[in-house]
Amino acid sequence: MNVKRYIAASVALFVFIFLYEWFVHGYLLMGFYQQTVHVWRSFEQMATEMPLAMGYQLALSTWTAFVFAQLFPSGGVENGIRFGLYFGVFAGILTASWYLWLPVPLALSWSWLASSVVEGLGGGLILGAIYHAQD
Repeated sequence: MNVKRYIAASVALFVFIFLYEWFVHGYLLMGFYQQTVHVWRSFEQMATEMPLAMGYQLALSTWTAFVFAQLFPSGGVENGIRFGLYFGVFAGILTASWYLWLPVPLALSWSWLASSVVEGLGGGLILGAIYHAQD
């Protein structure tokens, strides 16, 4: 494994995930969250958990980059998009299933699914573009 590219891919993926989720959940889906305020922690409580959230995102980024490097050692954008689609659909199905346990609108569940697929594709594109075996 090319360690320098793995680290670069992990960091780039972390930045992408952080910014993407901030935009999606902080802006695009905010209306849904305001409609279901009784389900979520307060903004102040969530703000205090931000370091932990970033830790989870960093763990997700490093693990995802590692798995990508193991499955697609040659890297490449095409492999990245394929991997991102698989990973995004998987994550989206898991996230969308929260509808079964949380009193949220079905439209929010579909939005989680769609945003996870887009996030997976974007992340896969980043991994494939940065991580490749050639020096």
